[in-house]
Amino acid sequence: MPQELADPNFGVPGKIDLLIGAEAFFDIIKEGIIRTSNNGLVFRRSVFGYIATGNTSSYTQNQFCGFISEMQNINNNKQTFWEIETINEGQKPLSKEEEYCENHYQMTHTRNEAGRYIVQMPAKNIQGLGHSKGLGTKRLDQLWRTLSRDKQMENLYREFMQQYLDLGHMEKVEEHLDETSASNFVIVFHIMESFGLIRQLPN
Repeated sequence: MPQELADPNFGVPGKIDLLIGAEAFFDIIKEGIIRTSNNGLVFRRSVFGYIATGNTSSYTQNQFCGFISEMQNINNNKQTFWEIETINEGQKPLSKEEEYCENHYQMTHTRNEAGRYIVQMPAKNIQGLGHSKGLGTKRLDQLWRTLSRDKQMENLYREFMQQYLDLGHMEKVEEHLDETSASNFVIVFHIMESFGLIRQLPN
């Protein structure tokens, strides 16, 4: 092997340092060839020193690539899509109260001219109000004592309650009514003392 090599490490793979066009080939090559007998290398003399030429051992790496595609019916794809996008409703069974409210809504809701929905307020079992006549009587007595200190408010209160009677929103309870009966009574209103007014709450 010659001593003056253009690349002393030509047998080690590395990056390319320089690319020379074919038109300069014969200007670079000089006279002088050294042939080796064991590996088929040929060293040619050049302006850079001896360069090694010859065959290289071929190495082929086999690579296998595969692609699998399954064609599905478009109807099945659409069904799968809707199953994924659909919100699951009704999975949890309704309680008795929820079922009652749902049926109550279906039977009573309407829509007015403005497009708003009107629904009657559902009520729980009115038997659950308990025996509250004594408490109601005490609250009424307290109310009369409060009104006795403000005649203007008392007059407004009486006018309001009379309007309730005239409109049929309430009726007088008979004193001899059996307390064990299934009847229940509620007055739906509040007195707003801070404003000096009596306001009717929406039904």
